[in-house]
Amino acid sequence: MSDNPTKSDPVAAGTNRWLPLAIIFGALAAWGVLLALGAYWAPAGENPGHDRRKLWVVAATTGGFLLMWAVALWLGRHRLRRSHEKSGN
Repeated sequence: MSDNPTKSDPVAAGTNRWLPLAIIFGALAAWGVLLALGAYWAPAGENPGHDRRKLWVVAATTGGFLLMWAVALWLGRHRLRRSHEKSGN
């Protein structure tokens, strides 16, 4: 038995397809957290840091980007399935 996934093993093929996306998604989320914390702790003029508005702006934009990316991936997969089903019938 081979360690390489084959087309007959849909679980392994699905894992190999989504694992890189999950790693990229997690890395972008971690980067967003790091940027948000940096914005929170950054000094603002003469005042010390700790401005929660900056944290929430960075967190919201990062979260919005990740959400739009996830929706785009989902829509693309949905359209691909629909076109495949239409061509198969």
